[in-house]
Amino acid sequence: MSEECKLQVDRAELIEALAQISRLRHRISNTRVKLLYENGELVFALRRFRTRVAAKGVWQGEPSVPISWLRKLANVPPSEDPVKVRYSDARVAIGEGSSPVCA
Repeated sequence: MSEECKLQVDRAELIEALAQISRLRHRISNTRVKLLYENGELVFALRRFRTRVAAKGVWQGEPSVPISWLRKLANVPPSEDPVKVRYSDARVAIGEGSSPVCA
């Protein structure tokens, strides 16, 4: 991916979505969560589970990140509002934290 994708999301909505992800009962630590942009929403998708956050910006692709990273973000969420979500050079960043995209 050569073009950087950038979204802005409401901090409170993001925190709620991350809390929902943290409550999922997945014993496998390498479980992946896909990030999609559909109809003006950032979607976190894992098997049949989906949670959505209103978003504005430009996004292409469907990168996957480890659920463990999203759970860490839930424990220490970004302080900015709105929160910037970026995808570029095989990395996803939410606020100041970032993770490599899963292969």
